[in-house]
Amino acid sequence: MEAKGRRGIRPIAAAEDSNEIANPPAPSPPVPPEPPAAPPSLTPDPPAIVAALPAPEATPARPETTVDPFAAFAESQAALARGFESMSNAAAGLAQGGIDSVARSATELLGVKTLAEVIEINAGFACRSVEALFAGSFRLSELGVQLASDTAAPLMAHFDREWRKAAGLYR
Repeated sequence: MEAKGRRGIRPIAAAEDSNEIANPPAPSPPVPPEPPAAPPSLTPDPPAIVAALPAPEATPARPETTVDPFAAFAESQAALARGFESMSNAAAGLAQGGIDSVARSATELLGVKTLAEVIEINAGFACRSVEALFAGSFRLSELGVQLASDTAAPLMAHFDREWRKAAGLYR
C-alpha cells in the first residue's frame, strides 16, 4: 500500500511485528538540558564590581528639600484618581443632560397637531444636542488637560530637583 503526498509516491513503513504496534516501548525520561556556561569575559569578578563603586563618603548627601520619589509617585497617582473622578462626573452629567433633552422633546412631541410643530421640535432638539456636544467635548478636554498637568506636576518637580542637583545648580 502506498501513500500519495506532496513529495510523490512513497511506500508506507510496515511494522515487522503486530505486537510492536499494540505495545510500544516505554519512552525514556527526558533529560533536563544543562544551562549554557557564560563566557568568562562577560562574568565580572564580584570584588571588582564592589571596588568600582564610589566610597560612601564620596557620595554627596541629598538636600533636605528633595521629595522622596515614591511620595512623588503617590501624589501623582492621587491626582490621576481625582482627575478621572472629575471626568467621570462630567461624562455622567453630559449623559443626564442628553436624557433630559430627549425626554423634553418626547413630551413636546406628544402635544403636536401639525407637521410644522414636529419639524420645529426636532430642529430645537438637534440644536440643543449639537450645543451640548460641543460644550461637553470642550469641558472634557479641559478636564483632560488639567488631569495631565496635575498628574505630571509632582513627578516633574522631583525630576527638576534631581536634574538641577546633578547639574550643580541646586544647592
